[in-house]
Amino acid sequence: MEATGELPTYSSRSFVRTRRRLDTWVDWHPKLGGGPTVEVFADRVRIFAPQGMMLESRDLEILAATASIRRDNIGWAGTPFRKRSCVRISGRTRVRPIEVALSAPADLNDLWRELLAAGFRES
Repeated sequence: MEATGELPTYSSRSFVRTRRRLDTWVDWHPKLGGGPTVEVFADRVRIFAPQGMMLESRDLEILAATASIRRDNIGWAGTPFRKRSCVRISGRTRVRPIEVALSAPADLNDLWRELLAAGFRES
């Protein structure tokens, strides 16, 4: 998706969950294609994973102007099981609304600061 040549201000591997119907959360496969990566740019975040679930590549881009962030603890499928501290992004891709929970192996505070600097608003 990235064609402008702009470099990200932040980049890290991440554990990713996306929200589905009935308040359930689905884990992206953590190993296929090297695992999911999060990149923060001046006005957006990009979350991608080569060959994610079902062997399809995933590439999401969420504009800061359309999104909010908050800290949360989300478990497997929305249950208390395997809860992880995360940064939860609620926004829109180019085609639909989306909610994503990111748990970076690096310090979550670094990701949080970069998202705020990119213009994401705290909810």
